[in-house]
Amino acid sequence: MKWQFDRACRQGMLAGLLTALCLAAGAAIFLHAERDQKEIEARAAAEAFASRITQRTYETVSPVYMLASMVKLNRGEIPEFDQVASDLLQEFPLARALELAPAGVVRQVYPLRGNEAVLGHDLLKDRGRNREAHLAVFRRQMMVAGPFELIQGGLGAVARYPVFLMGDQGKASFWGFAIVLFHVKELLTSAGSMEIERKGYAYQICRVMPDADGGECKVFAQSSAAELCAPLGVTVDLPNNTWRLSVAPLAGWIDQGHWLAAIAIVVLGGLAAGYARWQACRQAADDAGCDESTVAE
Repeated sequence: MKWQFDRACRQGMLAGLLTALCLAAGAAIFLHAERDQKEIEARAAAEAFASRITQRTYETVSPVYMLASMVKLNRGEIPEFDQVASDLLQEFPLARALELAPAGVVRQVYPLRGNEAVLGHDLLKDRGRNREAHLAVFRRQMMVAGPFELIQGGLGAVARYPVFLMGDQGKASFWGFAIVLFHVKELLTSAGSMEIERKGYAYQICRVMPDADGGECKVFAQSSAAELCAPLGVTVDLPNNTWRLSVAPLAGWIDQGHWLAAIAIVVLGGLAAGYARWQACRQAADDAGCDESTVAE
C-alpha cells in the first residue's frame, strides 16, 4: 500500500507542476499582451505631445522672421520698434519678449520692464551660451537655444535669426540677430503637459547636449512623479535643437492587480490540479486494495 500511496503523491505533484506551468505560460502571454497594448497607447500619447510641443514652438518663434524681414526692408532698423513688437506679442502670446541685437549685442528689447538685464549682452562673446549664436551665423539659419536660466531670470529658450544685409557691392554681410524669447513652462502647458498627466502618464523632457560625449541629455522639465519606470522615448524636433521626451504609465506597464491575480491563478490552479490528481490516484489505490482483500477472502 505504501508504494501506491507514494505513487499517488508523485502523480499529484507532477500534475500540479504541469498545470502550474501551463497556467504560467498563459499568464505570461496575457501580461505581455497587456504591456504591448499599453506601450502602443503610451507611444501614441508621447508622439502627440511631442508633436504639439514642436508645433507650439514653431508658432511661438514666428515673429523672428517678421522682425528679420523688417530689418532687411529698413536697412538695419525698425522704426517704432516698441509698437511693432507690442503688436506681434499680442498675435503670438507665448512669445514673452522680442529683441534686436546688431553685431550680436542686444540693443533693443520689448517689453523693457523685467528685461533690463539683457541690454548690452554680447551673444557672440558669452562663452557660456554662444555656441548656438555662432552656429546660426555660420549656417545662416534660425536656431532655438536652450532651455537655460535666462539672464533676466526664469527658465526659457530663445530663437535667434541671423540677419544678413546686402552691401553696395552685392555682398551680404552679417548685421545681427532678430530674437524671440519664450518661457518653457508656458510652452509645455500650452502643448498639453497637464493633459498627459491626467491620462495617467509621468513624463520627463531633456535637451540633447550638442557638445556632450555619449549624447548626454540634460533634464529641464518633468511631471510631478519624479521616477519613471522603464520609460519609452520620442524625439522632439526643433529648429537646430533636439529635445527628448520620455513617458511611462504612473501605474506601471502591467497592473499590479493583474500580477497578483496571475500569481494566485498559477499557484492555486497548480495546487488544485495536484490535489485532484492525488485524490484520484489515492482512490484508485484504495479501490485496488479492496479488490485484493476480497480476492484473498
